[in-house]
Amino acid sequence: MRDLGVNKDDYVVADWGNGGKMNIFTMREGVEVNGEKLAFNVYPAIKPRGSIIAGIEIVHGYEVFATAGSVNLWNEYNLYRRKKGLEDVWLPEPVDADNHIMDAIRYVASMRERKLF
Repeated sequence: MRDLGVNKDDYVVADWGNGGKMNIFTMREGVEVNGEKLAFNVYPAIKPRGSIIAGIEIVHGYEVFATAGSVNLWNEYNLYRRKKGLEDVWLPEPVDADNHIMDAIRYVASMRERKLF
């Protein structure tokens, strides 16, 4: 992460699913890389029940900046919404596909809305 310009004081929000919880604690305590112990300011994403729908609304309330070359992000952004039912009525459940980048944006936006950083 340091090679990507992330330093120990930057906030990092991480998905804690699929074993990520252990990785989060490991990164906070520090990992040894080339004989040097590196620690990062990593926090688990907040994902309560209903957070996907709330997060979609939060993200759509922000102005999103990305390069024109961020094709995957724009594809996900355009798909990041609730499902449509009969007669084009919006349903309460989200479209759950092609959303990895948008989920990361949702985690950060949701935590900012809660004023956690």
